[in-house]
Amino acid sequence: MAAVIVNYRTPDLALKSLQALGRERTLLPNLRAMIVDGGSGDGSADTLKEALTHPEFASWTELLPLSFNGGFGWANNQAILTLWQRDDEPEFVFLINPDAEIISGALVQLVCLLHLNSKAAAAGSQLLEPDGSEAGSAFRFPSIGRELLRGSRTFSIGKLTGISPVNIGSGNACQVDWVTGASVLLRNSALRQTGLFDDGFFLYFEEVELMHRLKKAGWEIWYEPKSRVLHIGGAATGVSSAEQSNRKPLPA
Repeated sequence: MAAVIVNYRTPDLALKSLQALGRERTLLPNLRAMIVDGGSGDGSADTLKEALTHPEFASWTELLPLSFNGGFGWANNQAILTLWQRDDEPEFVFLINPDAEIISGALVQLVCLLHLNSKAAAAGSQLLEPDGSEAGSAFRFPSIGRELLRGSRTFSIGKLTGISPVNIGSGNACQVDWVTGASVLLRNSALRQTGLFDDGFFLYFEEVELMHRLKKAGWEIWYEPKSRVLHIGGAATGVSSAEQSNRKPLPA
């Protein structure tokens, strides 16, 4: 299994995220990780290259420096394409943001879910705000009605009209339309079938489009609330997770 962290000018956060990920190797000893530097141009790649030589990381991590910033989806694609060229191509690919830290056992929960559900192409975590409160992590696909409902901030309208909200909250693992790309485990064979991220999306909604394609191809998308991940939303983009839910445009 391989993990991918895309860094853009937040090398300290990326390394902190990598440290938390490394603790999962007690139960997942074959886990390896690739940090992608998305053309930061600020010395991030050199910082990461030096850090990954340390004994804590040297045996299971690598750096993929990119020459320019092609966006979140494009950078992840470069990492996955690199993995596809190898003889030991991973069964699963775990994507995690540099501003996210997994809580012990979070990745194991996602791995177990995909092993138990052979039609599951993706399993996403429950994100936590810095204060420990739960952030939106699992969703229904956008629609005109749902966007109007969300914009109105009057969810009683949803009850009257029968429109379900975009956000999905559940205490148990369940199938959903899409999960956040900040912490998601993807089945490699599903990606092979449907293709990678559409790199026409520079930032935001690339995971929505990918999971829409996966579902159209007959795969399932799952949310696992037992997989919990602390997320410092917006550390790289300057937009907090609360603000993102209000600012994200509809996908084209």
